[in-house]
Amino acid sequence: MPTILAIDDDQIFQILVKRIFEPMGVKVVSAYTSDEGLEMAASTQPSVILVDIRLPGKIGDGWILARMFKDDPALQAIPVIMVSASGGGMGLHAPDDVPYDGYFAKPFKVETFRDHIMRLLS
Repeated sequence: MPTILAIDDDQIFQILVKRIFEPMGVKVVSAYTSDEGLEMAASTQPSVILVDIRLPGKIGDGWILARMFKDDPALQAIPVIMVSASGGGMGLHAPDDVPYDGYFAKPFKVETFRDHIMRLLS
C-alpha cells in the first residue's frame, strides 16, 4: 500500500491530506514536528513525504529536514514535496542546496495537489 508521510504542525492540513488520499487506498501517517518527521520517515519508509517549511522541533525548518532526507541513502529516493502557507517560499527562500520534488503554497487547488501526488505514487 502506498504511504504518504505528512509533516506539518497544522492539524487541518493533516485532516485534509487524510480525507483526500485515504479513500484512494493510500495510507497517510502524520508527524507534527521536524524531529517526529525524521523518525517517522525512517520507520515507515513512505512513498512520498510532504514537508511544511515552518516546523517546530529541534532539527529546524522544513528545508533542513528535506536536506536530511536527500542526504540519507535510505530516504533519498523518496519524493519530497514542500508545502507552505508562506506563499512564494519556494522562489524566495529555498536554499540552493536543497533538492525537492515539488512545492505547493497553501491554499492550493485540491485537484492539482491530489493529481500531482498520485502521479508520484504510481
